[in-house]
Amino acid sequence: MNIFVTGGTGFIGQHLIRALLVEGNEVHFLIRDQNKAGIFGSEKAIPQVGSLENTDSYRKVFNQNIEVVYHLAAIPGQKWGFRKKDYYKLNVQATKNLLEVCQNKIKRFIFCSSINAISENGFLRDDYGQSKWQAERYVQEYQQRGLKTVIIRPAVIYGPGDIQGMMLKLCRLVKSRKFRFISSGNNVLPFVYISDLVSAFLQTKDISQTGGAYEIIGPDLPTFRESVNQIASILKVELPKTTIPIWLARPAAFFSESISWLSNNEPLITQHRIDIITKHKPLDYQKAKADLSYNPKTNFKEGISETINWYQKHGYI
Repeated sequence: MNIFVTGGTGFIGQHLIRALLVEGNEVHFLIRDQNKAGIFGSEKAIPQVGSLENTDSYRKVFNQNIEVVYHLAAIPGQKWGFRKKDYYKLNVQATKNLLEVCQNKIKRFIFCSSINAISENGFLRDDYGQSKWQAERYVQEYQQRGLKTVIIRPAVIYGPGDIQGMMLKLCRLVKSRKFRFISSGNNVLPFVYISDLVSAFLQTKDISQTGGAYEIIGPDLPTFRESVNQIASILKVELPKTTIPIWLARPAAFFSESISWLSNNEPLITQHRIDIITKHKPLDYQKAKADLSYNPKTNFKEGISETINWYQKHGYI
């Protein structure tokens, strides 16, 4: 199968492309930096230098009989320094442009969204979540126009090799003994291990039904407090017993963000991070299980052990 992947040099993309290559697929992947062209070391991994903002830079890829597109590229939610217009430009407008190029040319368009696009149970969308929600609307619009699409909404992704996401920051905070719970920590924050997410993506290209959106989470749903306690146990760190009430954390985050915009340094605490670690998100994967035969294997205890071992081995913590 001929496949095109955006965001192929990112954490998810590298794991997905390697899995696609193992299956024997030919994978074209979009890169901005020519120096990353040989990252996969395979003749079947074919780089295309360009950018999502410039459709002419990748349009010719579709002359290669591309059958499936995995659209992973996006400004991530935890990336500091981006404003609403930045999220719209890459996460929304570039997605719409890619959909337009794909129409009438491919068999399936698979979009990597986020649980942040969901606004249920008091989980309000921030700029990142709003951009993913808007992009989903375009994906659904093109489904109605005849392009076969599937939306994947991963939980908080983690695993060996993840150095840009939430997990490394959290592990470093715990190890430094600077971590404090905001509120009780008894809310459910779903995680998904990278290999489980990749298995869902692989299944998605082969299913008969399209037009659906699927939450992809791990096999267990620990509370945030349970997750942090597990991290502390592996790192052999005793967590401070003090907690910070939300009414105090909110103004502290506002002040921290304001100073950071002036100094151009990333703040320790933000409104987005408060939302992530305090909002209750009791999702399930039953729809993905029914339609994708999704069956996650790695519970949080196993996954975080592997992840921390990798961080320690490579000197990140």
